[in-house]
Amino acid sequence: MKKSKAQSTDVWFEDGRTYTSVEGSVMAQSKKVRLFQPYHGPTPFGGRIHDSGKPFDILKRLVWEAYKRVKANRGATGVDNQSIADFDCERDKNLYRTWNLMASGSHFPPPIKAVKISKKSGGTRTLGLPTVGDRIAQAAVEANEQHDRGKAKAPTKKTPTSYGATSANQVWSWDVSYLPTPVRGQFYYLYAILDIHSCKTTGWDVHGCEHGDYAADLVHDAVLSEECPSDSLVLHADNGSIQKGSTLRAKLEFLGVSSSFIRARVSNDNPYTESLFRTCKYRPNYPTNGFESIEAAHEWMTKFVHWYNNVHRHGGIKHVTPAQRHSGEDIVILEKRRAVYEAAKLKNPDRWSAATRNWDHVKQMGLNPEKQSIETVPPEKAVA
Repeated sequence: MKKSKAQSTDVWFEDGRTYTSVEGSVMAQSKKVRLFQPYHGPTPFGGRIHDSGKPFDILKRLVWEAYKRVKANRGATGVDNQSIADFDCERDKNLYRTWNLMASGSHFPPPIKAVKISKKSGGTRTLGLPTVGDRIAQAAVEANEQHDRGKAKAPTKKTPTSYGATSANQVWSWDVSYLPTPVRGQFYYLYAILDIHSCKTTGWDVHGCEHGDYAADLVHDAVLSEECPSDSLVLHADNGSIQKGSTLRAKLEFLGVSSSFIRARVSNDNPYTESLFRTCKYRPNYPTNGFESIEAAHEWMTKFVHWYNNVHRHGGIKHVTPAQRHSGEDIVILEKRRAVYEAAKLKNPDRWSAATRNWDHVKQMGLNPEKQSIETVPPEKAVA
């Protein structure tokens, strides 16, 4: 095996590792290691070994590993009556022939030797015995398929982005819901925005269709009415067409509002707005037969939003109204409730077997709280 000094040829050794021709010559002389097969063209140490002139990228390392597995399994001879010991007599030549046929796409399995073996239940069955070379080729193909699958990116679980609102107008959630009409299959569309910290409905409207312009106008009006610094506001939404459409996206960029979206095929990533819709549609006076007109829907929703924000005591925020929590009045109200309960317990301690009801102020409301660490808006951007 003679190569000029200018060539940088990688050589395979018996242990399946690669070296340059210079390294290979030194090791072959010093360690008396028998070369497996020369390979023309430089490759990194331990890298992929292939011939650029071959139509199929078959690694010589896979053929070598396949040979070792076949040799360990031993087995009977095939139609050519060649055993593992016979194959080893010209192992390098035989392995190169197998690799060359596979890499060039000209490998065709030889006939299988049929052998009759006895069954425990009586009778015989036919067992097919491939040749040693064919067994090595089959093992190499199987290893090559596993190698190709190994190159694929491992599946990863996408962790949802979580936000924590410590004051009003930091994180909003919005969505669109159907409002029924007397005509079957015809609906009005309720657009609603909810502040997740206070659960206050900061914006809403009813339209006859879904459109990005309506959503953009609603967000703009809500930001102006709340007089909040939009550069610290996050707007969470579903993955709907108008939620991710260019019209609303351009409006959010103009206002400086950050976007947040639910994960694909996850129905509970937008729970605050869904809870608002359920409360709306389960009101005793909700028109189950449908709204007669879009004006009737506007009138009903006006009364509902006023009740929800200013009368309804929300269980998730310690039974204060969303408007009270939005303005910060809930801190004083909860302290007064705590004092009333403590005084009542001192006056009649037999009524309580344990501590009084917890009236601690809920400091933070989280979006996707299953994540341990919740991103919060920086304190300097927080809205009092």
